[in-house]
Amino acid sequence: MKADNIGKIVKANNVTEDFMVTYTVNGRESSESNSYKVSVKIYYKPAVKASSKDGKVILSWNKVDGAEKYRVCKYIGGKLVKVSDTASNAVRFSKVTEGKTYKFAVKAYVDGKWTKVYTSDIVTVTVK
Repeated sequence: MKADNIGKIVKANNVTEDFMVTYTVNGRESSESNSYKVSVKIYYKPAVKASSKDGKVILSWNKVDGAEKYRVCKYIGGKLVKVSDTASNAVRFSKVTEGKTYKFAVKAYVDGKWTKVYTSDIVTVTVK
């Protein structure tokens, strides 16, 4: 399969992009009447950075266009647990244990829903 928008970079958040998908069988490409139109709504999520200094944990992330707020979650026992909601793009935790490792993730609230968090979105930090 190939798409006529292949390689297109979408930079705006909360945008619906339309793609025309055609297919090739035995070297013959499908006609436009046999192609598929696919609409995809793009939502960017925060890219989180974690650091530790002076016995504190600092999380920061890029602002997401159209985000009303962010949800900071701690990863505990295989589950994300809400710590707080904030309009800021950084938080600091002082009630942490030196030498202990913590895992966090941040969701953005855009267009009435929270962005999804995948395993690759979880950041790990050890308190120094």
